[in-house]
Formats: sequence, structure tokens, C-alpha cells
Amino acid sequence: MNTIRIAHFSDFHIHTAQELDRALKLVRHAISQGTDHIVITGDLVDAAEVRFVEQFWLGLKHLGWDPWDRVTYTLGNHDVFPLPGRLIPDKDNLPEFTRPTSNATQVLEITESSRIGDGCFPLVEGEEYPVGKILTSDVVIAALDTTRHGRYNPRRWGEGELPKSHMRAVDRFFELYPHVRHRIIAMHHTPWHEDLVGDRWLPQNFADPEPEAMMRWLERSGATFCLG
Repeated sequence: MNTIRIAHFSDFHIHTAQELDRALKLVRHAISQGTDHIVITGDLVDAAEVRFVEQFWLGLKHLGWDPWDRVTYTLGNHDVFPLPGRLIPDKDNLPEFTRPTSNATQVLEITESSRIGDGCFPLVEGEEYPVGKILTSDVVIAALDTTRHGRYNPRRWGEGELPKSHMRAVDRFFELYPHVRHRIIAMHHTPWHEDLVGDRWLPQNFADPEPEAMMRWLERSGATFCLG
């Protein structure tokens, strides 16, 4: 059995230099504790602030920690859509966005090293996500993008979405490794329903498919862990 230690981070929401420094300190601490692989499941920054994504990734590079076999990164809605999550201005007159936003395109370019390598490959031709990774003979990861893909209404910016083609691709990936001990799914949105503060105005659960359907799919997929 090949032992591997995975550190999971989510929702740093980096918005200032101080928060950037704090996030990198947490990463360095995880590495000092013997971490072999880091998973970051979205909302690295607060309002698709590309400069902070770039500075965080440079920090990983300086640590030697940006290749695919050391870090898995998935997009969160705050990494894609350039609206501040902490203070949403003029809730009755919000702009519309269409995927991909220019911010998301830049973020994907910066984080490309987490998606390319001999044991790392796209599961849907021509799309950045989902990504399949073979970390060891005992561990494989499927990294998903669960942010909204169609025309984007900011009132629904926090909702999760996973196309059926992506779900089928993950199924096929896991079918290739039936005897692997750990089959991990990494994604931003939680697959169960949560009644969160502000949920009525800004839903944050899965919308397509709904949470119950997501849970059924996860069970069928053969995943042993879900990090989100």
C-alpha cells in the first residue's frame, strides 16, 4: 500500500496582501507536516482577482509545489465571476456575465500546471475540467468544475452545476480503476442541501442536478471521498 498525505483547503477568498500571506503560511505549514499533495477546492480569491491568483501560484512555484502531482486546484464561483462576495453592490441591478469570463480564462492559464503531466489528463476532450489524476497505485482524483457554465444571472452565481457529460466522464475514469483503494472527487460545491444564511436571495446549493441527484450520482460513481 502506498501511503499519501493530502491537505485540503477551500475558500481562502484572498482579497488583500495580508490574506495572501496567511494562505501561503497555511500551505507551508501543511508541507512542513509531511503533506504529499494539496487540494484546493475553489474560491481561492474573492472576486476573480487574477493578481492574487497569480501571486499565490508564484508562491507555490517558489515552494516547488505547483506541478500536477503536488497540487489539485478546482474553480469556485468567486474565482470565475468578478463580483465581490463580501459586499454585493446594488442587488436589484446586477450585471450579467457569460462563461467563460476573461477572469476565468486568465485563472485557468495561471493554474495550468495543476492540470498537465504524465499521470494527469482531461476527461472531456477540449475542456479544462474534469481532470483525472493518478497519484499512486492506491489513489486517483477526479477534479471538477461545478461553477455555472451557461449565461450567468448573478442572483444564481453561488449555485452548483455539473453537466451530465462531465458526470459520465468521471464514471468512465473510475471504472478504469476498480481496485484502487481511494477514488477521490474534488469540487467546490457541497453535494448536499444546506440552508445557508442568505440562501433565499443567493442560493448556494446544486441547481443542476439538484443535491439529492448529486448524492445518488456520487454513490453510483464509486467515489470513496468527496472533497469540497
